[in-house]
Amino acid sequence: MDEIIWALTPAHDQMSDFISYLTAFCLETSENSSVQVELIPDKNLPEIRLSSIQRRSVYLIIKETVHNAIKHSQSNIIRIHVKTLE
Repeated sequence: MDEIIWALTPAHDQMSDFISYLTAFCLETSENSSVQVELIPDKNLPEIRLSSIQRRSVYLIIKETVHNAIKHSQSNIIRIHVKTLE
């Protein structure tokens, strides 16, 4: 529930805020499992505004993907590379 409230808060609409939130999610997930989860943002990531719908949607996609990878992949590390496409 906290993540949905965070995603809907307009004060968190910058890309850098979103990356920080995703990084915290990855660290927390790593602490609670035997799998290391890393978020690697592109160095040239633009500082764009994300709507609450975009933030919520991408967060839920990443959350589900990470949980499925931890459960089914039998890997030791998960790396998520973040970049924008033109």
